Amino acid sequence: PSGSSSGGPLQQGCVPVVPFAGPYKVQRRAANIRERKRMMSINTAFEELRCHVPTFPFEKRLSKIDTLRLAIAYIALLRELL
Repeated sequence: PSGSSSGGPLQQGCVPVVPFAGPYKVQRRAANIRERKRMMSINTAFEELRCHVPTFPFEKRLSKIDTLRLAIAYIALLRELL
């Protein structure tokens, strides 16, 4: 049998899978890095929002949904004060 386009020998009946694994892994790694950055940005924004929403000092850290709900209630209260 003749060689493949990549220069290496190719056994009869084999399908070269390895060349496609490289670019896929690079794309997945890049996508994972982008997702990690996106999540870090969201988490940083939630931490900043938690700092601006009044809570009791002894309360445990608020979840994201609780932070949003409390922020909505706090904004509504501030609007009523105006």
